[in-house]
Amino acid sequence: MPKIGNKQAKRDGFMAKHPATKLGKKKAAKLTSNQKMDPKTVRLINNGYIYRNRNLSYASHFIVSFNGDKFTANRKTTVISRNGKRAVYYHVTNSKLSGWVWHGNTDKY
Repeated sequence: MPKIGNKQAKRDGFMAKHPATKLGKKKAAKLTSNQKMDPKTVRLINNGYIYRNRNLSYASHFIVSFNGDKFTANRKTTVISRNGKRAVYYHVTNSKLSGWVWHGNTDKY
């Protein structure tokens, strides 16, 4: 049996618990503010999505695939999400990808 990395094992565990979870189009959230912020280094934690745009209408990656990786957060936006609650999302970038992540899925590096 081939060895798999810790990240792959976490992703497989997440997919087993959430089999109906899909990447792709989602219902857009309503944007209420968009601000620049001083760049800060963060790492991604927990499960969830990395969204391609700030309206959160397209999920491009699972966070669990990048848990613990170093990212730079340089913008933040406040949205009214699909469940009707306000949420803060950070725009994160690294050498591999960039996207929008809920602030609760980030931690100081």
